Amino acid sequence: MGYIMDPRLEMPDKLLQELNPSSVFVLTDKNTTRHCLPILQRNLKPRQFHHLEIEAGEASKEMKVCLRLCHEMMEKGADRQSVLLNLGGGVVTDLGGFTAAIFKRGIRLIHIPTSLMAMTDAALGGKTGLNLGHYKNQLGTFSEAHQVVVHPGFLHTLPVPELRSGFAEMVKHALIADRDLWEKLQSAAVSQESLQPLLQQSMEVKERLVKEDFSEQGARLKLNFGHTIGHALESWSLEQAVTPLKHGEAIAAGMMAEAALSVAYSGLPPEEFHSIVNFIKQHFPVLNFPEPQQLFSFLKADKKNILGTFRFSLLNKIGSCETGVELTTEDLKKELKQITITGSRTA
Repeated sequence: MGYIMDPRLEMPDKLLQELNPSSVFVLTDKNTTRHCLPILQRNLKPRQFHHLEIEAGEASKEMKVCLRLCHEMMEKGADRQSVLLNLGGGVVTDLGGFTAAIFKRGIRLIHIPTSLMAMTDAALGGKTGLNLGHYKNQLGTFSEAHQVVVHPGFLHTLPVPELRSGFAEMVKHALIADRDLWEKLQSAAVSQESLQPLLQQSMEVKERLVKEDFSEQGARLKLNFGHTIGHALESWSLEQAVTPLKHGEAIAAGMMAEAALSVAYSGLPPEEFHSIVNFIKQHFPVLNFPEPQQLFSFLKADKKNILGTFRFSLLNKIGSCETGVELTTEDLKKELKQITITGSRTA
């Protein structure tokens, strides 16, 4: 169904009137319960709904949490004419989308993303995902929401680290398919005021690729740039006894590493590679890159792999990306030894 930009947050109420559901459920995490749910409630005409809440953070993207939500909905009388509203960031939209897709073989779903990450990426495109232990998004479906309602005002509720995390996805969209957006991002600050005017241009990149290739067999694979190594880094950090990387931090690091692969395997000009690395380093703190062997169990679990061969989406130039670039285990081990988290090559 695509997305609707909704500056006044009027659409959720209108959609519920049109859908006339038997019952309404609203899923939040503890942060969006506090900061966003009161805003939504003020914009809904008096209507009874059931509130579902999860802990904030990646640890909630687990099957046990999904099953708990299913039990709660069943106990509160949910049926196939119920509607679930996901009010939150990427964890809420991924988990809520998966839950709606499997509960009674599917109930109607409305995403109301509240983070820049969810607005530009997680809530768009019909992907859902749960983690399997420390392995990112190993369970999931392709299940479109009835509608995605984007209220830019929610960006005011975000601290800078959360804005920066979503900013990484905007950078990715620019690098794979929109050089004009890349040029505009050069002078953008990581702030609500600076990024909101560019939000829709970034979202349109993903929307265009999803419309062309919903089931991710071709063009949509471009959206994986930075994510093969980025997801491995994120999974590795989830396994550590320290604060895990935010998704955007891991993807920023993944983009620097995969830009280096792009020079070697896709013809990315070295001067553009350095431009990418310098730009990302301006906006993201220096991160520790683990030894290559620490990443390999996670890299081997990547969903794009076939028969032990790694498949990357890599840049030809800024604004252009090719998919299905194959690297063997030996190739990738050799390259990872040469790549540091700064994106520089040691040989």
